Amino acid sequence: MTFMPLGVVAALLLVLATRGSLARLGRLPLRALDMLFAGLALQVLLQVVHIPQARVDDVGFGLLLASYALILTFCLGNLHVRGMTIVLLGVALNAVVIALNQGMPANGPTRRTADGHRISRVITNVKHRPERPDDLLTPLDDRIMLPRPSHDLLSFGDLVLVAGLLDVCYWGSRRDEEDGSTSVFAMSFRAAGAPAPKAARQPETVQRGAVEIEDSEDRPAPEDVEENTAFLAYDSILDLSKAERAEREGQARTDDRRDTTRSSAATTSWS
Repeated sequence: MTFMPLGVVAALLLVLATRGSLARLGRLPLRALDMLFAGLALQVLLQVVHIPQARVDDVGFGLLLASYALILTFCLGNLHVRGMTIVLLGVALNAVVIALNQGMPANGPTRRTADGHRISRVITNVKHRPERPDDLLTPLDDRIMLPRPSHDLLSFGDLVLVAGLLDVCYWGSRRDEEDGSTSVFAMSFRAAGAPAPKAARQPETVQRGAVEIEDSEDRPAPEDVEENTAFLAYDSILDLSKAERAEREGQARTDDRRDTTRSSAATTSWS
């Protein structure tokens, strides 16, 4: 089957044609890669290793389902990657059809026998077999034929899978290098020509002279701080002058009362 390798090549060419970065794509934060490689290895093994016809329905079918389970696990573990949800949908569609029909039915080209009957040209193996009247979900089986020289039969799930692969490669080659993911808001800011928003920082307390100021977006200018400090110093002087004046006035009233008392005592004595 040449369609999937061609899909991978098309995804890489899309990155280059749209001036993406293959280096960024290579740093895509993928998880559970061992699951992906194990699932693909099982599918390749089923293509190259001959399984006896008597064991196709049990051993072969079990290995095929195991390969899809591994690939689906990889997709589920990487849903944080943009476009991986589409890849998961494509793989799941194929897996459901295969599980329900014990293999992928293929509605491919036919040929006429000597007695006038038409039979399918599809070669039966562990994964593929000719379509039968009692098959389920036949609109999702292999029925889309590629033109020459390929002649591959594709399913709707295959098309969805390749669309997801293109999406992953396109956005993965443009992801934000700082956080390892694509930010829709950062892309919007870049498209509008505005700088991306900065990360919020915790306010700090700065002390200058007798004034404490929170270090924030509304922090006053240094000259305003100096002016405020001067005003505070002037107010302190005024407060001190008022206290002095009140003390002197109190002392003067006390002296007046003493003088009045002395005058009264002198007058009484004279009398």
